Amino acid sequence: MGNKERIIQVAWKKWRLIFDKALPRDTDGSTDPPTKKRKSIRIKDNLVGQEFLETYLHETHHAGNDSICEDYVEQIAHDQAASFCYRDCIERFLGCPRIVAMVEEILDSRKK
Repeated sequence: MGNKERIIQVAWKKWRLIFDKALPRDTDGSTDPPTKKRKSIRIKDNLVGQEFLETYLHETHHAGNDSICEDYVEQIAHDQAASFCYRDCIERFLGCPRIVAMVEEILDSRKK
């Protein structure tokens, strides 16, 4: 079983987004320098919910601007993830038919 991977774009650059089972126990994510040829953003494979969202936001902030202070990145990612997890924000997110279709497909596949 390998890592799950996809290509994403952050601040006009292509990154490999990797859901990684092999990150150290005390590391939720990591981001390569934006000057690296095959840049990767790695996120621990078992993160879910707000913890996943916070790590995703944290690492993509680094990808977009690697000169931002770590304390700022930690705080802004935490605040954004926490505010997104309010019911009214999730309801607005689920107001998109394309998103609803993806969520329904995921939920249906879990029933099998």
